[in-house]
Amino acid sequence: MAFVWSCIAPDRFYHCWDDAPIATFIPPFVHPQFYLGSPQDYYILAKPLVYLLWTGFLAGAIFMAYTPFLFILGCHWIARKEERAGNKRFAGR
Repeated sequence: MAFVWSCIAPDRFYHCWDDAPIATFIPPFVHPQFYLGSPQDYYILAKPLVYLLWTGFLAGAIFMAYTPFLFILGCHWIARKEERAGNKRFAGR
């Protein structure tokens, strides 16, 4: 997800003149630095919206990481439920 954020967010959600490709996933996204009296970093979208989108990307990454585990756990739960109900189709697996 950090790679996807690095491809989408910079120069669409905010502008950071010294960003590093994968490190742009880690807040803060803009730095309060001034160069020749003008800020070099600024938000294109509203700051709360950028953080809301970032939170969504982070939640998506966590969900994608746990999806295989939840799938296996669900299959195991269904098999145990069917086994307890006496369904022979699942017996011996």
